[in-house]
Amino acid sequence: NYLFDQVWAAPMGVGWALPSAMGQTVSPDRQVDQLQDDTRLWIVHADGRIRGYQPDRFTSIAERYLQLGGDKQIEQAELVDIRNDESPVWLVLIRRSDSRFELRTYPFAGGAAAWSYPLDYSSPYGTAPTFITAQVDGDAQREVIVSHGAVIDPVLSLQQWFYPDGFVRFAAGDIDGDGRDELVHTRSYPFVLRALDVDSGTEKWSKEIDDT
Repeated sequence: NYLFDQVWAAPMGVGWALPSAMGQTVSPDRQVDQLQDDTRLWIVHADGRIRGYQPDRFTSIAERYLQLGGDKQIEQAELVDIRNDESPVWLVLIRRSDSRFELRTYPFAGGAAAWSYPLDYSSPYGTAPTFITAQVDGDAQREVIVSHGAVIDPVLSLQQWFYPDGFVRFAAGDIDGDGRDELVHTRSYPFVLRALDVDSGTEKWSKEIDDT
């Protein structure tokens, strides 16, 4: 048996990022390991506030703000080096007042959005989609993969591919060593694991899993 002492606690938001821990951000992503400030734990709140904490104690040492405009809120946030040039930006999923969604990027320092992209997605239950980022083709930047099936190039601002079945559980990684990430996902029963080559828009393989 082990005993653990709580060192500190911070009010949680919709996303977080610890720049000094490579990959330990809001989703299983590859991130730059040295950002403008590698001493802070950043907490992103639904109203656009970003608070920086010293990771070794409960002390708020910085606050930034993402300008959302109107009756909007953040559903998911991630600190991403989209262009792979060690210039990370905040990539956020916004819920609008009409219950539609859009992706936006903001400068690391906060302020006004630098880019936005409306998603062709709606849910009768009001459920928000989710996203990950990955390097799925041969260009220099990362793409955004959204759970409803869209793969979006945030630099060219276009939908690069669409998988009509969408994704329930999904992750990305270079599983064949070709320098591009493949998308691995599963759906409901029957439980099938599939690997997709997003660049060519084809399925690489699939395997039914016995979950009994």
